[in-house]
Amino acid sequence: MENVRNKPYASDGRVSSRFYGAVFGYMFIGLLITAAVSLGWSFFIASQFTTVDSDGYVNFSNTGFMLTIGACIVSMIGCYVTSIVNNVYAVKTGKAPWVGFILYAVFIGFAFSTFILTGIDFATMGEAFALTAISFGAMFLIAYFSKGNLSWLALIGFGLLASVSMMALFWWIMYMVAPMSTFNLYWGILISAIVLVASLLITAYDCWKMKQIIATGNDNRNLALFCAFDLYSDFLMIFIRILYLLVIANGSRR
Repeated sequence: MENVRNKPYASDGRVSSRFYGAVFGYMFIGLLITAAVSLGWSFFIASQFTTVDSDGYVNFSNTGFMLTIGACIVSMIGCYVTSIVNNVYAVKTGKAPWVGFILYAVFIGFAFSTFILTGIDFATMGEAFALTAISFGAMFLIAYFSKGNLSWLALIGFGLLASVSMMALFWWIMYMVAPMSTFNLYWGILISAIVLVASLLITAYDCWKMKQIIATGNDNRNLALFCAFDLYSDFLMIFIRILYLLVIANGSRR
């Protein structure tokens, strides 16, 4: 008689489908919270603290400007603090930090509102979102159908991020020494392109890691949330870099 205990847990299609559904469901909730907060905050600032002059330009009041900058700074600090607290909580309790995940998505929403408030049009943001979804889906399919070990993708991805960090540090030092001679828009384009490639590689690895979790039979709601948080972060990183490159490209065309 066949020993079902030795069969891979992922052989049950219902189990893998349920786990994938939970992961992407949590990820969608995080993205939805981020979008709602971003749109809501930007609408509040635009409606209460901006005016339109005779030439059609939108001007911030001093209060609106300070609220926008303050919310951005507080949100970025909140993201870092929440990430640390989430990791500590997960290590100590072994449970997924549900509240921390929601708070992180809220903080990211406040930070993303600056994209809207600084004048990036919704058409460009929609184009960036579509390209991000296509790129993210391609990385998931690569990981899903891959038969080999994809951990080397993470090594390359994090290696690229480390290289970019050193490049950015070198550029910043040179800029401090001689601002006018070292400032070049192509530095930003190059760094964003490298970070985009690194983010895609890390996304493929995270999707592959999720498949390995299912194969070991250790899937549960806590692990689903951890995977969702990784993919949520990957998606936003890809979106930011694609949006930056599109803004530069659209500016060049105009």
